[in-house]
Order: sequence, then C-alpha cells, then structure tokens
Amino acid sequence: MGDENRWSPEHLFLGSLASCTMISFLAHAEHKGLDVLEYSSEIGGTVMRRVEDGRYAFVHVHQRPRVVVAAGQAAKATELIGKAERDCFISASTTAEVQNDWDITEQ
Repeated sequence: MGDENRWSPEHLFLGSLASCTMISFLAHAEHKGLDVLEYSSEIGGTVMRRVEDGRYAFVHVHQRPRVVVAAGQAAKATELIGKAERDCFISASTTAEVQNDWDITEQ
C-alpha cells in the first residue's frame, strides 16, 4: 500500500529499532574500550491483526546485527549483547517479539 518510493511508518519503526540497537551497542562498546571496526544490520518484521484486540500491529521483528571487532575482542563484544538489547528503549516500547541474531567476528 502507498508509494513504494517513499518511506512508510513501518520502515521508520524498523529503522528506529535497528538504529537504537546499534547506538546502544556502540555506547557500551565505547565505555568498555572495544574497537568496533564495522556495524551493519538487516531487519524485518511481521504485521498482523492481533487476536486480542483486532488491531494491526507488528507482532514479530527479526534483526540480524553484524559486528566486526579488532582481533581478540569477540568475547568482549559478545558480553555486551544483552546490555545493548536491554537498553534499546524502542525495543522496550513495543509489544512485538523482537528476535536478534548477532554475528560478531574479528578482523
């Protein structure tokens, strides 16, 4: 629905969630002195009519953050995943199930 050449509210919601997760991770990484070389993410979601109230809403979001860190820092980066997910207030503000599949590698 709508003009496929324009951003939709759905795109903006997913973009804000991806951005919030990234900013949370990078803030924790900076605090811990982690050398993040690259960060990218793919994100998608499912909008359905909810059974409980009949309203359309995101019911599931699947995000795949990819992080490249300096050699020897993957374990340190992995320790920050829970904090980054917890501190993303966009994720905390939605009733959708948010699934994050992190890929952390070293360079």
